Amino acid sequence: MSFSKEISFMPEIEQVIQKYLAAWNATDSEQRLESINNILAAECIYADSHMPDLIETSELHSGFIDRFKSKFPELKITLVDHPDIHHGFFRFHWQLTQPNGDIFTKGIFFGETNSENKITKLVGFVDK
Repeated sequence: MSFSKEISFMPEIEQVIQKYLAAWNATDSEQRLESINNILAAECIYADSHMPDLIETSELHSGFIDRFKSKFPELKITLVDHPDIHHGFFRFHWQLTQPNGDIFTKGIFFGETNSENKITKLVGFVDK
């Protein structure tokens, strides 16, 4: 892949990341699952420091978010700054905020996309 192609590839991945965060913020479970199915590759692996096992299907991934949202429905996840992206890999800092703007927690996601710009691996860390 030439350098010029890599530059044009990066905004597409940033859009995928924005869509992923929008899926986290969706209030409807069916809408979330539909979005997740469009964002994640079929073989996507999700690892979270709060989960004992890997999540390996879109349904389980969406269900994980549903459980989180049922405990904290008012929290919204947003990007802290622009993601770092190269060669199909990315990382981005995120924060969960309360309706009044107070930060609940922050963290970072690392991931990988395939040639179709679908997320194939996603690893989440929460700051202490």
